[in-house]
Amino acid sequence: MIMNKLEELESQDPGEFWKMFKKIKGHKASGNPIDPNVWLDYFNNLFKCNRSDTNSFIEQKIDSFMSALRDGKHNKHQPDLDRIIDVDEIKKAVKALKYNKAIGLDEVSNEMIKCTIDVYSNLFTQFFNSILLMEAVPESWGHGYIVPLFKSGSVLEPNNYRGITISSCLSKVFISIMHERLYSPPGYMGGVMLRQDT
Repeated sequence: MIMNKLEELESQDPGEFWKMFKKIKGHKASGNPIDPNVWLDYFNNLFKCNRSDTNSFIEQKIDSFMSALRDGKHNKHQPDLDRIIDVDEIKKAVKALKYNKAIGLDEVSNEMIKCTIDVYSNLFTQFFNSILLMEAVPESWGHGYIVPLFKSGSVLEPNNYRGITISSCLSKVFISIMHERLYSPPGYMGGVMLRQDT
């Protein structure tokens, strides 16, 4: 199946993934292609749900989490996320970035980040630490390109596609650092505190 092959290539051979992706993307059905407005409506309505149901779901999750905290079940996953991000953390996250990946709306590629990390490591450090201090990420990180990948059936039916969101590569570095901190060994206290809430 095409989707299985694409998913396999995405992690094992990004170059071949994009060749295959472009080949599928370039495939045109006889007749009219799907209108861009149809895509817009389709993706806008794809995950719409009842707001009260969503709020209820979120409240249940918060109650469950707070209960687990009281029972001590989440203690091993509570490292200090607010300590200053150091250069070593950034370089470790950047090293894990893969080549030949699509770029987001900011047009910053993984290759650009990898090539500049040694020269501009202080700028990266200041940037990520300002995000922690201001407790806000750049607005552009909440946006991305949605690329429909064809699965099977009629190429004119939006339901026969799987949407993949292409987001900022730079945001993935920050997320990788936070992920590492969340799952770092218990008791790890590297870095310096930015603030301490009591």
